[in-house]
Amino acid sequence: MSDRKKPRNTRSRAELLARLKAAEELITDLDEAVDETNKCLDFAELSTLRRLRGEEDRRPRQARRLPREVHRMSDALVSDYRKILDLITNEVEHERRRQNGKFGKQADHTACIWAAILAEECGEVAQAAIAHDFDGFDTSALRMEAVQVAAVAFAIIEHCDDNEIKAPIA
Repeated sequence: MSDRKKPRNTRSRAELLARLKAAEELITDLDEAVDETNKCLDFAELSTLRRLRGEEDRRPRQARRLPREVHRMSDALVSDYRKILDLITNEVEHERRRQNGKFGKQADHTACIWAAILAEECGEVAQAAIAHDFDGFDTSALRMEAVQVAAVAFAIIEHCDDNEIKAPIA
């Protein structure tokens, strides 16, 4: 039984992955929209010259709406990204609390000890990746180990910011 608790008021991983796929499709649509916007801007420059000459704006209606559609797609993409990032950040924070509860604050580590701890966690990620690729395991173990790597990296950053990394004894 995993000691990780599911954060409240969050979507399931499958739903978030589906939303991530939709977000990737939005990125593709956004790239296409940017290309179309650039074409429209080129056309707009010509239209401006024509207006200055007293001619009417010949831009299609769709070209006039395009920038608003680009903003809507961009807002949706940013919103989905923030939700996914919040979910991951919550998991990493939970893992940090679990590590602090299990091992204590660990303020007496040198930089080399922190590097060894991080390398050990990276080794566990490698083991989970091998199990996934060669034994057909799902990605849950790989993901869990990656969250632990992120939590250790956060711990290193916290200790660096607090100037708690000890120098080795000479």
